[in-house]
Amino acid sequence: MTPDPTAPLWHSALAAPHRPLFVAAGAWALVVVALTAWPGGAGPAASPLGGLADWHAHEMVFGFAAAAFAGYALSAMAGWSGGSTLTRRRLLALLAAWLIGRLAAWGHLGQDPRLIAPAGAAFMAALAVTLGLAAWRAGAWRGAAQAALAAMLGAVQVAILLGADLRQAPVLGFVLLLSGVGGRIVAACSWNRIDSTAAPTGAISGPSGWAGSRRG
Repeated sequence: MTPDPTAPLWHSALAAPHRPLFVAAGAWALVVVALTAWPGGAGPAASPLGGLADWHAHEMVFGFAAAAFAGYALSAMAGWSGGSTLTRRRLLALLAAWLIGRLAAWGHLGQDPRLIAPAGAAFMAALAVTLGLAAWRAGAWRGAAQAALAAMLGAVQVAILLGADLRQAPVLGFVLLLSGVGGRIVAACSWNRIDSTAAPTGAISGPSGWAGSRRG
């Protein structure tokens, strides 16, 4: 897509899902770590998740890692789905769902699990539906696997927000996200480097290329 020099800055910022979602992931990771490391702790005082350590673990998976995974998966979606992309309005709605989830985990939406659980998991649910529909329409197993991962993590998040004692779940979820995203990025970038060495004009750059110049 050729940038429009007359378009507002926010149009460019929302031109691809990875742009705002990677920024949100990185910024939130800094905030969570800073608040946790602050002398005496400076995290939420009334989080429905309990103590500072539980809030930190939850937010590093469902705040930081989930946003990074979404940025990767939604940008790569254009490659394996045959061109399916998010409109700016849908991307803004997804970002709003992510922000509401952070407010819910902080405690700004109260302590009622009937409100906290759907508010907190709305982002992962929307991501799973978006990827699942695109995968179904394109018949792409890769997209279906990413949708299943998002749905599974969303279910785990709902269970945690409803009070289930799943202390190891955030760590395991983080490992799954790193394995899924990291594995795809390393493989795609490695193949892209090999292809660019063999034929420089065939190199693929940017997150849309993460869908893999090698389909499988």
